Amino acid sequence: MLEEGISFNDEEILFLDENNKVIRGNKDFLKSLIYEQPADLVTICELEGQPFQQNPTWSNGPFKIFSLCPAVNIGIGTHNPQKLLDVNGVAQTKSLIVGRESSDFATISGFRSGTSNQPVLSLGIYNPQNQTEHVALELKSAGELSINHNSSYQGATGRVLTISNENRKIVYVNASEETLYARKIVVDEY
Repeated sequence: MLEEGISFNDEEILFLDENNKVIRGNKDFLKSLIYEQPADLVTICELEGQPFQQNPTWSNGPFKIFSLCPAVNIGIGTHNPQKLLDVNGVAQTKSLIVGRESSDFATISGFRSGTSNQPVLSLGIYNPQNQTEHVALELKSAGELSINHNSSYQGATGRVLTISNENRKIVYVNASEETLYARKIVVDEY
């Protein structure tokens, strides 16, 4: 029901505001309600030789979607992506390439830029309750491999490294006993 004194013409649209009060608007007002985004969702993209682009558009081609804007963060399962690709959930892939491609046969292929001895692979567990992490395995670019055993974890056996063939264990290291077990050790000088 219209309040007394409120009239409208064919170019205007009546709206209810958040307090259920009738207000007048036009097509431009309606467009602003539909298409304007909150300030934290607005992105600016500057492509070389082209003007700033607000809210970059997506393009597509055979079997792909993409944005030419280098500043676009893509979020899957999140409305606030912090990285170029930010996935909040489980991702599945048949192959993962990090750095540069090395082989068509590698399941995981990663290369780190530079010459310093830095970790290229770190695997571990993070406890969000006390915000602590335990790196169980780390491989550095110089080839150093560190295995850090933690016997306090449920199901820990003490065995840190096991090398087996199809039939039996050949070598294993028991961290709890600080002992190396092997079927046979040959020491040979070259």
